[in-house]
Amino acid sequence: MTAKIKPLKDENVGRFVNNGRARQKEFNRRVKDAAWGKFSSVLGHKCLKNGIRFIQVPPEHTTTTCFKCGHKSEDNVLKDVFTCVNCLHQAHIDLNAAQNTSKLGEKMFHELFVVKV
Repeated sequence: MTAKIKPLKDENVGRFVNNGRARQKEFNRRVKDAAWGKFSSVLGHKCLKNGIRFIQVPPEHTTTTCFKCGHKSEDNVLKDVFTCVNCLHQAHIDLNAAQNTSKLGEKMFHELFVVKV
């Protein structure tokens, strides 16, 4: 687990001083990304070895895109509720993102593996 650095206040001046928080945050993000990359790599290898198709879906815009109408906007998201400004579709943000990821995965699957006649 990654540690969180607490803000450091200078008692004499009364302001916060640089304690390396931004650098630590970037380091923590890179550690998490590396761990996810390793997991994904191992999972892909295991799937290949066992004859299972493995597709990595890019996560970009899955939370800001409406599952129903496909409208993409940052205004669609307010905290953990997704409300499309175009068609007024409402859902939990994670559910909407999961549905978009599933739809994109199916589309990628058909483009890669389904033979077009």
